[in-house]
Amino acid sequence: MELQISHLIGRISLVRNAVFSYSLAVALFIVSSVLIGLTINNNAQAFEWLIVAFFYAGMFAVFVGIVFAAIEVWKGYRIVKIEISEVYKPID
Repeated sequence: MELQISHLIGRISLVRNAVFSYSLAVALFIVSSVLIGLTINNNAQAFEWLIVAFFYAGMFAVFVGIVFAAIEVWKGYRIVKIEISEVYKPID
């Protein structure tokens, strides 16, 4: 049980990081979309580099979120294996 709790404590920070990365990505994509709208309406081509920068930052945030989520899934699998090994003990 103590081993499971120590693993769960580590997993919670991974979940937090994944959710934060996904939320940041959404915010960056929203800013990118707004800048696209402003550029089209005002013919302000000076913001084109900024649009691309926000888009790439959003894609990077999605990638970071995927990495954290993948690590969390892997650790979750290990915790389930620990639980199964504690509950199921083969009869010798």
